[in-house]
Amino acid sequence: MTIKEIEAHSGMARANIRFYESEGLLTPSRGKNGYRDYSVQDLEVLKRIKLLRTLHLSLADIKALDSGEQELADTLYQHLAQLEREKEQLAQSQQVCQLMQDDGARYQTLDAQHYIDIMEHMHDARPQTPAPELEADKIPKVRSPFRRYLARHLDLSIYATLFSLFLAFVANTNLLNISEVLSFFSPFVGLLIMLAVEPVLLWLFGTTPGKWVFGLRVINSDDGRLSYKDAVARTRTVIWKGMGCELSFYSIYRNWKSYQDCGWGRTLDWEHDSTLVLKDEKKWRYGAWAGIHVVLFLALLLGIFAPRMPKNRGELTVAQFCENYNRLVIFNDPNGETLNENGKWMSDELDDGHISISIDGTTGAEIDYTPTVTFMEENGVMTGLTIEYQPKEGNIYSFLPNYQGEMQTAAAAFVYAQDGCNLFSQFDGMLEEISSHSYESFQLSRRGVSLRCDVHISGYIYGDDFPALYDKDADTYEYSFRFTMQKE
Repeated sequence: MTIKEIEAHSGMARANIRFYESEGLLTPSRGKNGYRDYSVQDLEVLKRIKLLRTLHLSLADIKALDSGEQELADTLYQHLAQLEREKEQLAQSQQVCQLMQDDGARYQTLDAQHYIDIMEHMHDARPQTPAPELEADKIPKVRSPFRRYLARHLDLSIYATLFSLFLAFVANTNLLNISEVLSFFSPFVGLLIMLAVEPVLLWLFGTTPGKWVFGLRVINSDDGRLSYKDAVARTRTVIWKGMGCELSFYSIYRNWKSYQDCGWGRTLDWEHDSTLVLKDEKKWRYGAWAGIHVVLFLALLLGIFAPRMPKNRGELTVAQFCENYNRLVIFNDPNGETLNENGKWMSDELDDGHISISIDGTTGAEIDYTPTVTFMEENGVMTGLTIEYQPKEGNIYSFLPNYQGEMQTAAAAFVYAQDGCNLFSQFDGMLEEISSHSYESFQLSRRGVSLRCDVHISGYIYGDDFPALYDKDADTYEYSFRFTMQKE
């Protein structure tokens, strides 16, 4: 059936049908043309709703009946008792209204307490129930589960971004190469940040960044801000009952359950002693939510790329260059070779620190693959360096290093430290060009610095995707490597 046909058969207005559909009581299918196709079952549901709403049953009761949470007999029994109470209240209201009219009461001189006393004495034997009008004259409970979910998501995104920036700028961590252990614990760290920060925000301001964007505010029973103790209790319950502590399937279940309870208007576990109020539902708030996420994304990009830039800039001493070099080494490979402040490899200071490998088919002795680094200086300012490796004559190696990591790190530590370089300089393709010349000579220039690599290799098989390997059929075995970087 089309919407027009079901209107005619049910006797309901289109606006009513659309409303009950939005409340989840109707689930029409969609035809190939995209229009709703209502079934006979949908029509029967509408008729039931029409009957029960005409009998003054609440929408909440009808939803509970539809989902099977309540039985019709029990609901009717409770509703009859409610109608009886309302009947007595209406009779009482009729008597008092007639009395006020007979007394010629006027609003400006109305003695309200006199008539309140009369109403209270009419049914002394019965407990008084609040007037339905007074119950309706309250700030409505904020449902808006989707809006609340987005607010919480924004808060968590902010906490996660702050943690990522801490890792990037304080712990010098490569955000694109986080360890599995850190990746596993990151969501729980976000919850700890939430537990530490959110109670303070609720205590001081009554809101959080996500809630503020969506016009939401948390108040206590006196319409004031929560105490710090109550704010901690609320946040703790949200983390456990609302978010499931980010524990896999339990978290999915708790989020779904909270979303459902909120949609039904039930009191959530963390809102027994607090109330969430909504300022407005203006559409621009969704745009603000999206805009803040863009800012967070840009901040995350900053955390990814900014630590790749040298700490020391401009004219460098050897010690400053070594500090730049070591920070980049640790950033990219915590186990990589570093330099001391004099430009010597740290492994040279250790008896067993050299990188070594056994010789194939010869003596079986260990080989030191550590290259020699020589600095060029002028008046205490570094003007360039040379990284060089020359094997001992006659040695046959099982494989040969290409020193691409050392070249890339040295180039980034020196070239990107030059005046005029910024965050976007690292996208100039220099590092990619260096990595594309595996065991090959090359020459290039960046930011007033010339970079030259000279490689001579013979007797080894090599390619872009694997190291140079010993060729047992070769007649000669030769290898030399020299990388020079110097200001032009």
